[in-house]
Amino acid sequence: MHLNLIITKTIMTRGAFLKFLLLAQSNIRRFMLLNLMLLIPLSGLVYSLYRLIPQGIHYLDSFNVTVEWLREGYDRLAVTIITGDEDRIYLFSRKDFNGIRRHLFSDDAQGRRALEAASLGYTTLHLFGEPHTILGKDGDPLARVNVEAVKENVIQVLFFRRGRVRARRDILFHILLFAASFLLLFGSLGGVSDYTQRVVFHEMKSFGYLLKAIRCFFWRSLLVSVFFAVVVGAIVTNIYFYIFIISNDLSVFIAAINFWMLIFFIFIFYWVYPLLILSRDESIWRVMKKSLFVSFDNFEFSMDCFIFLALMLMFSCVTLFIVPGIAGCFSFMNSALKDVSSRYTQADTA
Repeated sequence: MHLNLIITKTIMTRGAFLKFLLLAQSNIRRFMLLNLMLLIPLSGLVYSLYRLIPQGIHYLDSFNVTVEWLREGYDRLAVTIITGDEDRIYLFSRKDFNGIRRHLFSDDAQGRRALEAASLGYTTLHLFGEPHTILGKDGDPLARVNVEAVKENVIQVLFFRRGRVRARRDILFHILLFAASFLLLFGSLGGVSDYTQRVVFHEMKSFGYLLKAIRCFFWRSLLVSVFFAVVVGAIVTNIYFYIFIISNDLSVFIAAINFWMLIFFIFIFYWVYPLLILSRDESIWRVMKKSLFVSFDNFEFSMDCFIFLALMLMFSCVTLFIVPGIAGCFSFMNSALKDVSSRYTQADTA
């Protein structure tokens, strides 16, 4: 009985992928046109994240290292903390930092001399939580740096840029761009799932139906997306915070728990959009419970489908999300869910 179940699941996985390939081949123009429509909000989302994520990492890093004062004429620095036999703070200009990276991991006198020669200034780190004044090569104060806590035998780098009104305006612009792109892209995913589901079920619909589907599922799709974006974002931030900011044995354990929470929520999220269409009259909470049940009741099948989907997303990055793209990914998930649903239908019939 167990062997038959394994064979059945293997056939289901391969069958779902082959059906998707046949379906995609006969609907390639539809999917490519749909992907081109989604390319604009997707590009805005990726670009805004590209600009905002380094700012977020800098904000988290500043919990440990703070530049309280910096001499005029210096705007962009790489503040480097190296702990070991002797804890030190180095200041490098951003343009010179890449050239001395290899010396950061040298614990010999030659490597230390190279760091001292390339740095704008350096000092010994005496006490955590106390400001340290770093002198420049001319002997005048260059900066005042406060280090709250750093784990032993680590290298921590804070890329510092002097605050400017223009930088604040750039951040605000990219936040607004992210919000608008997120609204357009993730609000449309419910309609995209509905449209591709009609294609999977061989109910050919015009592009006019796509617009109606987006309008019908816009707010439910957006609500689901916001919920998972907040949850996944919080978990990823916790993992980064506990590994790179706190950096002790307990924090690594907490980060591991957060990682498994991330996997758990991915499995909840995996089937949500296809089930959102099939269960359009049910609450979102109930749809998420169904998605969780389908994922763990068909764990091996869901895992195989997730691997296929991850490979499709990686290939989509190469083709700028034109092939297979978002439409192809949703088509594959709907094809897989159709095969899963047939299993429950056969069980009910038996």
